Amino acid sequence: MKRIITIIFIIVFSFILTPAIHSATEPKTIIIEEKEIPYELPHPGLLPDHPLYFFKTLRDNILIMTTRNSYKKAKLYLHLSDKRITGALRLSEKGKDELALKNAAEAEEIFLEIPPFLKTVKEEGGEDSESLISALHLSNAKHREVISEMIENTTQTEIQVLEELLMKNEEGKKALNALQ
Repeated sequence: MKRIITIIFIIVFSFILTPAIHSATEPKTIIIEEKEIPYELPHPGLLPDHPLYFFKTLRDNILIMTTRNSYKKAKLYLHLSDKRITGALRLSEKGKDELALKNAAEAEEIFLEIPPFLKTVKEEGGEDSESLISALHLSNAKHREVISEMIENTTQTEIQVLEELLMKNEEGKKALNALQ
C-alpha cells in the first residue's frame, strides 16, 4: 500500500512540478504595448538647419515679449514647445541628431515655463485653465513619446542627454499635477 501511495504521489508531483520547471527555464519576452498619444503636434515650420531659421526665432521672441495675458502666454508657450519637439523629431529623422537634441531640450525648457503662468491665471481667477491643463497633460505625454522614439533611433552617446530630457519632462508633469 505504501508503494502505491508513493508511486501516485510521485506521478502527481511530477505533473505539478514539470510545467513550473519548464516555465522557469524558458526565456521570456516582455511585450510593451505602445499606445500612441491622441495629441496632434503642429507642423514645425522652418527647422534649425534652414538659413532663415533666425527670423523664425526672432518672431517667436517678439511674440513672447508682446503677449501680456498669462493665459495667452501659456498657450503660446505650449504651441512653441510643441513646434520645437516636432522639429526635433524631423531633424532626428533626417539624421541631424545634434540639432535634434538641441531642439528637444529647447522644447522641454519652454514647456517648463508654462506652469507659473497657469498658476497666475488660477490665482487671478481668469480664463478656464482646466481645458488648457488637460491639453498640457496630453502634450507632455506626447513629448515623452517623441523623446522615447528618439532614444530608439539614436547612438549610445546621446542616450544620456535624452534621458535627462525625460527627467525634465517628468518635472513638467509634476508641475502640472501640482496645479490640479
